[in-house]
Amino acid sequence: MAGRLAEVLGPGVATGVTPLRTTRGLSSISVTCPTPTPATSVTASSGPLGRVPITSPSWGSLARESEVIVEIPWSSQAGGRARRAPTGLVGMLAARPLKSDEDLPMTEMIRRRPFLCFYVLAFVLGAAFISIRSLDPGAMAAVYKDMKTAPWHPNIITVFPKVIERPVLISGYLFPFAPSLAAIIIAALAWRGEGLRRLFDRLRPWREGVTWRQGLLVYAMIFAVYMACVTFLLIVLILKGPDSGLDLMLQRYGTTPLAIFGLMLLAPFLGPGGLLEELGWRGFALPLLLEKLKNPLLATVVLGLLWGLWHLPRDIPALLSGDSALIKGGSYLGYLGNQINFVFSTVVGSVIITYVFFKTGGSWWAAMLVHNFFGEFFTGLTLFTKSGLSLLGWGFTPGGIIQTVLAVIIIAFTGTQLGRRPDAPT
Repeated sequence: MAGRLAEVLGPGVATGVTPLRTTRGLSSISVTCPTPTPATSVTASSGPLGRVPITSPSWGSLARESEVIVEIPWSSQAGGRARRAPTGLVGMLAARPLKSDEDLPMTEMIRRRPFLCFYVLAFVLGAAFISIRSLDPGAMAAVYKDMKTAPWHPNIITVFPKVIERPVLISGYLFPFAPSLAAIIIAALAWRGEGLRRLFDRLRPWREGVTWRQGLLVYAMIFAVYMACVTFLLIVLILKGPDSGLDLMLQRYGTTPLAIFGLMLLAPFLGPGGLLEELGWRGFALPLLLEKLKNPLLATVVLGLLWGLWHLPRDIPALLSGDSALIKGGSYLGYLGNQINFVFSTVVGSVIITYVFFKTGGSWWAAMLVHNFFGEFFTGLTLFTKSGLSLLGWGFTPGGIIQTVLAVIIIAFTGTQLGRRPDAPT
C-alpha cells in the first residue's frame, strides 16, 4: 500500500505508512511528503482509498514536511491494529479532521497563520479582561495602598480574599490567563483534541529526551540561582542601612526566619504571571516562532518584545485616570521610561526562560518558575526597596541587573541555539 501511495502522490513521498486511529470502520493513515501536494484521489488494487487532503504548515512542524491523511477501509490495513500518532508537534498534523478544508475556512486560516491568530486573540482577550477594572476604578489603588500600609505577599492565593471583597479584581486572574486561553482556543480550533493533548503535554516537568535526573538537575539549578539572587539582594539592602526598606520587605513574607525563608522558597510556585501565562507564551507561541524563524535567539527576542508589548492594556486604566499615584513612573514621561525598562526585561528574561525550557525538553514548569522568579524580584522582594535601589530613575534594580548578567552568560556559552538540542522535537 505504501508503494502505491508513493506512486500516486509522486516521488519523494515516504514509503512508511502509519495507522493512527479508527472511526466507524475507517482508519486515518499518515503519509509524509517533502512538499505540499494538491488534494487527489488515491486508488489501490483493493479499490478507492478516498480523498487525500494536504495539511497546511502546522504548529511546531520543525521538519519542514507536510502530512497527508488518507481515509481507507480498515480491512485494507496491514497489521490490523492502529498505533499511536508520531510523537512531537509534527505528529499533531495527522490528527486533523478528515473534513475538507473548503468547509472550514477559519480553521484553514488559523493553520496558515497560527502565531498571528494566537497573538491577536491574546491581546484582545487581555484588553477585554483588563477593561473589567473600569467598573470599579479605585479597586487597584486600594489594593496597592493596602499592600504598603499592611505588608502582605501578593500571590494567587492571598489575592483571592480581595477578589471576594471587590469582584473587579478578578481581572488579576483573567488578564494573565489570556495568552494561555488564546493558545487553548487556537489549538482546539486548528487541531482539535490532538492539538490540546500536545499543548497540555507541556505540563510534564520534563519531556522529550530528558531523563528524570537531568530534569531534577535543571530545577535544582533554577532554585540555586534564585536563592543566590535573594541572598545578594538581602546583602545589598543590609549595606544600604535602615532606610533601605528591608524590614517592610521581610514583613511581607512572615514574622519568623523559618516563615520568611519558606515563603520565599514557595513564591515562584504562586505567582499568577508564570502560572497563568506561560502555557501560552512558551508552551504554544515559542514553538511557532521557532518553526518560522529557525533561529532560537531571534525567536526568543521577538517573543520577548511581543510579550512586553502585550502588557500595555494593563496600564490603560491608570493612564486614562491621570492619577500620578497610579501611573507607573509617576508621570507620563516616567511611564515611558518604565515601559522601556519593562520591555527590555521581558526580552532578557525570555532568553533565560527559553534556555531552561529547552533544558527540560519544552516543559511549562521550568518556564513558569523562571517567569515567577523574576516577577518576585520586580514586585515581591522590591516593592518597598525600589526607590533606594533604582539607577538613573528608571527603576533598573538588582533584579534587572541579575536578568541581564544571566542572559549574557547564557548567550556567551550557548550561542544562538540557547541550549537547544539539534534533535529536540520542540
